[in-house]
Amino acid sequence: MSKRVKIISLIIIFILCISFSGLAAAFAEDAPTEDLPNSQDHPLISRFPGSYLRYYDTANYDEFNILLNKLEAEDIVPDYEGEELKLEGEITKSFYIAPAKNSSLEIFKNYEKALTEAGFEIIAVQNGDISASFSRKLYEQVNFKDSEETEFEGLDLRGEDGRYLLAKLNRDQGAVYISIFTARHGFYGGSWSDGLPAIFQVVVEEKELADDKIEINSDFKSLEPEESELSEDLPTEDVLDSQDHPLISRFPGSYLRYYDTANYEKFNLPLSKLNDAEIKKEYINDDLIAEGQLSKHLYIAPDDHSPLEIFRNYETAVKKAGFEIIAKKEGEVSAAFSRRLYEQVDFNNSRNTTFEGLDPAEKGAYYLTAKQSRAEGEVYLSIFTARHGFYGGGWPDGLPVVYQTIVEEKDLDSDLISVSGVMKDIQSRGKASIQGIYFEHDSANIKAESQENIEKIAELLNENPELELYVVGHTDYTGSLEYNMDLSERRAEALVERLVSEYNIVEERLIPAGVGPLSPELTNETETGRAENRRVVLVKRE
Repeated sequence: MSKRVKIISLIIIFILCISFSGLAAAFAEDAPTEDLPNSQDHPLISRFPGSYLRYYDTANYDEFNILLNKLEAEDIVPDYEGEELKLEGEITKSFYIAPAKNSSLEIFKNYEKALTEAGFEIIAVQNGDISASFSRKLYEQVNFKDSEETEFEGLDLRGEDGRYLLAKLNRDQGAVYISIFTARHGFYGGSWSDGLPAIFQVVVEEKELADDKIEINSDFKSLEPEESELSEDLPTEDVLDSQDHPLISRFPGSYLRYYDTANYEKFNLPLSKLNDAEIKKEYINDDLIAEGQLSKHLYIAPDDHSPLEIFRNYETAVKKAGFEIIAKKEGEVSAAFSRRLYEQVDFNNSRNTTFEGLDPAEKGAYYLTAKQSRAEGEVYLSIFTARHGFYGGGWPDGLPVVYQTIVEEKDLDSDLISVSGVMKDIQSRGKASIQGIYFEHDSANIKAESQENIEKIAELLNENPELELYVVGHTDYTGSLEYNMDLSERRAEALVERLVSEYNIVEERLIPAGVGPLSPELTNETETGRAENRRVVLVKRE
């Protein structure tokens, strides 16, 4: 290599070293060294000197699981050996970054001494060599992305450096548990240096759950739509034209972000997807399909109440009202179940939802289906609650959500079309509006429950062989004009094809047409009006 080439190579290496040194310095300056906004130490215990809070979460009532069976047995009080300890109460989770100069051993010994001197019973201790299965289960109960400004997405700890203790203090108002896990950590995401010592601290204060926040009225009358107003800002009020079902109240502080009701519809409760759930014998390994008046409510609940607290309130109210619980699943509700449940909801079809879909957490998700018998027919209540992510809109992830479905069984009123009444309208007004023809959402496929009404249209045509009609499809104004014009025409064509192919009506007597939303029957500003506008009109041809 020539002397000139060597000099150039040294210059390049020198420049690269300067560049990377500058980058490292920039990262060090940018890495946060102050507590998260709205975070604080738990009053029970101080922080290790020089530490700062990078994750903080508190819940009025929740559960926290500690897999003591993943720790070495000789370090656990005999009463707790081989157990998965499930703790419930007021929970505070704090994740501290400690100074790099302090080892996890030094930090751990300080916590252990402080708790022992305060009279805590040490339930479990493991000093080093924490298994990945234990730490993974511990951190599965924390979503760092949900915490404001964490700037990291996940953690990777050094197991051989990890240390853990669980301690308990008995008090008159309930036991207090404190879980301390310390190790050097790596961080996914953000500008964090790897290998920093961190302390994950969980405090659980056992207490009685206030489970009287939901009321049930078993003597309710079926839902009747009413109008309401909506804030123009990021929504914190109910969606337009929504209301609670008269059967059951909402969890206090919740608000409705999706609402839909149908006079007669079916709903599939996918119980076969509830793995390891408590299910009545007659419903095991089978889905429950209920038909009748259907009401769907999706509530956003206050962030300081956990899905567990919300769920327990619903469960208590259901039991007090004498409902039979068909299926119940606490925690770890699978994505297969929630996906099937939400497949039956079109969030885009609800005005002002401002989100396109949901991604519920599997951990910390809860579900129940209950049934009550009435003279008018069975009432089924489905409750699913979990923290959710939202697709679309300006919604923060991790909010607790309650998805409530109520099915009131009843006989289908299939006598909505009177042949003589339709002919009278055609003779007097030149047209007759038909509300009993139902189509699948965003489709020209005719639903099975339309069959009896189609037969009556065929009967009308057979009794009046000289009658020739325009079969005109109408939609509401949801979606673009072009789309609705096409959809309404395809639906009219589908009805004509059914009358011709199945009832031998001469095709030339019927001309399909679609006018989309251009001739509304009622205002499109309410769900009731939109339902009325989705119809078929038979217009006499002169």
